[in-house]
Amino acid sequence: MGLMGDAGTQAAEEITADMLDYTYVQECTDANKLRGILEKLTSNEFGHYPDLEVKAKEKLLSLLSPAEVTKFRRLEHRTTDSEVADAQFAVSYVRCDVLPVLLHDLAFYFYSLYMPILYVPACLRG
Repeated sequence: MGLMGDAGTQAAEEITADMLDYTYVQECTDANKLRGILEKLTSNEFGHYPDLEVKAKEKLLSLLSPAEVTKFRRLEHRTTDSEVADAQFAVSYVRCDVLPVLLHDLAFYFYSLYMPILYVPACLRG
């Protein structure tokens, strides 16, 4: 599966070397063709052309709906070391700081819920 799902993979099979041109990319209005071109460019099958890859990506995004643009950006996103470190810190915070408080509150809740039943004041004892 390609950058944009099965449609990109199908279009990639139809892409020829002469389509990997700035003029062709600029004039192209078929999103599937642009997906295929972008897939060929990222695969480096015909060489490495980062500027053309950027132009093809910009053109493709201009043709897509907002929902598809969001999907594209999510598929394209690479998690950074900083994001991983932030997530690990958040998990350790919950594990070390919040969990004992939650357990304490839970124990207090059950204590207050069942203790009145277990405790009978002296004046009510027979």
